[in-house]
Amino acid sequence: MINNSPPIAIVKNDNTSIINIYQYQIKSIEYYNNEKYVECMNILNKLIELNTNDIIALCNRATCNYKLELYKHCIKDCDIILCNDPNNKIALLRKAKALKQLSNYDIELVNSLRKRANSSWGYLSVTIDDNDEYDYKNNNININNNNNNNNNNNNNNNNNKNNNEIHTKQHNTISSSSPKTPTTSSIFISTSPPLSQQSPQQQKQQQQQQQQQQQQQQQQEQMLIYQEQQQQQEQMLIYQEQQQQFLQEQQEMIDDLLSSPPLSLSEIHQKQQKLGDGGSIEEEYEEDEEIIVKSESMEELNKLLEQLSTENIATLISQGNTFVNAGQYEEAIELFTMIIDNNPLVPSLYLGRGTSNAFLGQLDEAINDFSRAIELDNTSSDAYKRRAQSKVAKSMEQEALEDFNQAVAFDKEDDYDIYYNRGLLHYQMRNYERALKDFKKVTSIEPSHKLAWNRVGLCLNVNGYPMEAYQAFVEALKIDPNFEASHTNIGQCWKDLGRFDQSYQSFSKALEIYPNYSNALHLRGLLFFNSGRHIDAIKDWNLFLKFYGNGGANSSGSNIKSGNHNSSGGGGGGNGEELSSIIDVRQFRGIANQSIGSFRKALTDYDQILQSNPLHNCFYQREIALWTHHHLNQPLSAYNIDRSINCYLKTFQCQRIPSTSLTCNSISLGFKVQSNFNQSIVDIEISHQLNSEQLSLFKEAKRIGEMLQYNCDGFLANSRQKLQCGLSVIEMAQTLKKLWLSGNKKSNVFQLDGKSSSISTKKHAFGWRDLYDIGVKWRQISEPNDPVWWGDLLSPEQFKEGFGSHTPIITGQCKVVRYYPMFEKSFEIMKLLLPIQHPSSISNQSILDQLESATNCKDLYKLMKKDFFVVTPCYSRSNENKVMEGTRLTLQYIHPEGYEFAIRTPSTPYRWEQYSQELDIIWDQLIDKIFIYQNIINSKEDDLISSTSTSTSTSTSTSTSTSTSTSTSTPTSTSSTSSFSNQESILLDEISELILCLSFYWYNFMPLSRGSAALGFTTLLGLFLSLDIAITSPIPKNQQPDWEAILRPTTTSFISVIEPWLYPARSKFNLQTTSLVSSQFNTIKKMIQVLNNSNKD
Repeated sequence: MINNSPPIAIVKNDNTSIINIYQYQIKSIEYYNNEKYVECMNILNKLIELNTNDIIALCNRATCNYKLELYKHCIKDCDIILCNDPNNKIALLRKAKALKQLSNYDIELVNSLRKRANSSWGYLSVTIDDNDEYDYKNNNININNNNNNNNNNNNNNNNNKNNNEIHTKQHNTISSSSPKTPTTSSIFISTSPPLSQQSPQQQKQQQQQQQQQQQQQQQQEQMLIYQEQQQQQEQMLIYQEQQQQFLQEQQEMIDDLLSSPPLSLSEIHQKQQKLGDGGSIEEEYEEDEEIIVKSESMEELNKLLEQLSTENIATLISQGNTFVNAGQYEEAIELFTMIIDNNPLVPSLYLGRGTSNAFLGQLDEAINDFSRAIELDNTSSDAYKRRAQSKVAKSMEQEALEDFNQAVAFDKEDDYDIYYNRGLLHYQMRNYERALKDFKKVTSIEPSHKLAWNRVGLCLNVNGYPMEAYQAFVEALKIDPNFEASHTNIGQCWKDLGRFDQSYQSFSKALEIYPNYSNALHLRGLLFFNSGRHIDAIKDWNLFLKFYGNGGANSSGSNIKSGNHNSSGGGGGGNGEELSSIIDVRQFRGIANQSIGSFRKALTDYDQILQSNPLHNCFYQREIALWTHHHLNQPLSAYNIDRSINCYLKTFQCQRIPSTSLTCNSISLGFKVQSNFNQSIVDIEISHQLNSEQLSLFKEAKRIGEMLQYNCDGFLANSRQKLQCGLSVIEMAQTLKKLWLSGNKKSNVFQLDGKSSSISTKKHAFGWRDLYDIGVKWRQISEPNDPVWWGDLLSPEQFKEGFGSHTPIITGQCKVVRYYPMFEKSFEIMKLLLPIQHPSSISNQSILDQLESATNCKDLYKLMKKDFFVVTPCYSRSNENKVMEGTRLTLQYIHPEGYEFAIRTPSTPYRWEQYSQELDIIWDQLIDKIFIYQNIINSKEDDLISSTSTSTSTSTSTSTSTSTSTSTSTPTSTSSTSSFSNQESILLDEISELILCLSFYWYNFMPLSRGSAALGFTTLLGLFLSLDIAITSPIPKNQQPDWEAILRPTTTSFISVIEPWLYPARSKFNLQTTSLVSSQFNTIKKMIQVLNNSNKD
């Protein structure tokens, strides 16, 4: 901001005027320093009214407009400056920055402005710095006027070039010096030699010339002002005479109107036509058109409006407003138009007609009316607000935002509706932080505004603060205990935290109040689905589609009822959407039916969606559903799911690429659309009863699967996923047990035919990948919504490019509840690696100091000025000099005013080879150790058998009875400290270390498109169980093993975190007597049947 130190007076030639201007200048600086930009701009407007060519005030007003996000107004001010001073560097830079804030700016124009600014002679290194990402330089120059005592207007043109904005990095305040203390840091452009180089006589002559020029200019300006005032007074007198005559002619009609009930529009029109001596009001007014002119000043406009706002006009306007309030919009438009024809300078008439047009959906006409109202009164906050609302309806978001900002700037009555509507727009634009400020402002003005409290909660929840959001929703319920939207949103808060019972109660309370409430039906269905209760989810979604799905897939949710509140504020679930989407619900119902084996119902939903939108991604789910149905009864040992499905279909599904990219290139991509249902294959019965052997395995799996649950916020317990984990653990353990008992890697037991393997279709030895294949298979069948695929079995192109897993910690302005606890540690690692991996950006000690003090994404991005990533190191265990690429910590700017901080782990061929080699080495070492351990266990068992060979027949009978009992009951486990010998314990610790090393590299490898974390821990449990050891304690609270591995460089540091709780939890556990999972559930059909029982005890 520029400090206009020398007061300039051009209206009156007296000391009072000079003092007033100086007071305005000081006041504007004070307001700006306190970030009161609206008040500052009001003062600047007064200065500009006194001198329309005050370049300093115009520059400062442009700055205020920029701060208030009124970018188009900022550009207008810059254009005015550039008309007078085409090379004004501040105006050039400010305009360039404002243009970049617009949605569709001209990059060539911006670059041209910056180029002109850089070449502006006489401005040296002047820059502007708003402490944002659009600043062009980091340095700041404090520039003031040369002489605080020089009140000469003769040097205006030169002084204009001296006027530059001042921003301090810490406060962005107006830099001011005392008016009594001359400053020497300014830039003064002159063709004359400096005063220090002139003789005293030359200096005196120059001062006299300047004084003469100043006096002449002041006299000329005063004469022009006087002539302009005289002309305005003459025009006003003529207008007053004509207006008085017009009002007298209308008096008869107005008197009748006041003394009778409201007239219809046709009656009003007839009375208008009958007035006068055969002539119409319109004809009389045509004669006055040359006299009525648009006012040139706000003072004149106010006088004019005061005269026009008589009781007569007000009565007609009131009649028009009555039409609007009664919903008679066409009648209102006709009446307002008739009044406007005779009174074209009354802003409220355009407001009334514009509102009627808006209600009728005639948005262009509405915007034109509101724009006309603004032309007549550019301080009308109501006009800006209504025009903004119309622009929102036309999806003109950025333009609407500028209007809302202007409405706030001119608001004098704390109109909370402006803030509420701007908050809705910010929310729609995903700028939740600004939306939150607006909604909080509403609640401060009107504490009983339940919709605003509800919106405060929505903003907090979508930003990752569910407990704070909960408190806001409670405030809304204090105002209206039956506000179903807030009950629903509380349910979503609990769901985001992973609390099923509280979430279910809140959703059910909303449906108790309003049984057909769409958001509650949608979101409670998702709660059921994400908890593994697919049948309950389908019931809720059936109700949803029964009430709101008549439009089928053609409806996007516009016919959904959002409850007994108006749609502008009450609706919206915790997922950030006001109205539930019919297509989303239909798709989820299709996925749920596919999961439980009701394939034909699933395809009905998919087909309805594709009829409306052939490019919808449910095309891929439809193809996979048909493929699954075709293979429903085939033995799983005969094929591998990953190898059987087209690699491009899997890739496009992961990338959500439109299906036409696949179907239009089907020949070259080797893709063939799945044939329709084989009628001989029936869907799966939901109420299938398990046999006794299956039931035994089911109970064991339920217990083991509980160990998978993370005890962290955001992880909702999912019974279906826990069951598939338990079954997967048991199948892994049973498969490995056979290998351990063989005692030889070269035995036939170790050899696989490759039919069901993902690594190769040829015969090969059982490896670590074959072990993980077991878990991948169960995960693919249990949750078809998740694309769980091996990275090297996606398309060759994507594998080469490095498509991989992606886990956001912060996305936009949302802190992801599950993973945000990992932010601080991840952020510090990024700061540590930046100087090493980006030395050109961290080039000096000053930048290093800024890096050290950075605490958030904004700080770091401002320092780097671009999207970037760092790669975490992962040290090889087999070769201490080998450092592999871990994960990529990435930081990207997300419009508007947000960032994505995430981990991205690419599956490139080189990386794949490195990790495969490391896992191969650990796998071989693990097998060798387990063979030794198994020999000790076998010897111990042989000794036990020998010692009991002389037992009595009674004892044998008892033992047999006990053995039979054990095979049908849950095995018991004992404490590890009392179960293992010293030799066993040493070997077990070595084996445990190798299992954790395998897990460490798996987590850093992240070879699956989804699900690598859960599968890593599942495999860990399976490896221990293969040794007849169960992990009996859950994962500690707030610990996520996958993140502990990803954010650590070595196996040693990872083991140091996991060992303290894992090793004491190891207990002996025998599964030898149970049936084989691979035999009892050897088809997809049988797998789905057992998973459908996940909610049973």
